[in-house]
Amino acid sequence: GLSSEGGYSPLQLWTVGLQRMLAAGSDILQPLTQENSSDMEDRGIDWTGPMPDNDDDSEIYVPDTCCPLSAWSFDMLCQQIDPLASCNDFGIEFYLSCCRFVQSHSV
Repeated sequence: GLSSEGGYSPLQLWTVGLQRMLAAGSDILQPLTQENSSDMEDRGIDWTGPMPDNDDDSEIYVPDTCCPLSAWSFDMLCQQIDPLASCNDFGIEFYLSCCRFVQSHSV
């Protein structure tokens, strides 16, 4: 196991191994260190994959929305509900509490 490797993680072991190989002048890493610059520019591109639709004329319009709460009600909401408080339901109860508050205090 890893306990026999000084407690290093697999990533740490790999990094240390690379450093030792580079320091020793090993040419096994040559393909990694001397890649063609054009290969680097195309890295991660699947030229045989599907192409996206390029419709440059399309725009996304997001309409303005009005807050259904008065300034006083909004301040009350901020005082009553702390979204950074710990919870066990991934914030679902915070969301539901906000919904109930907005329903009862809408202008």
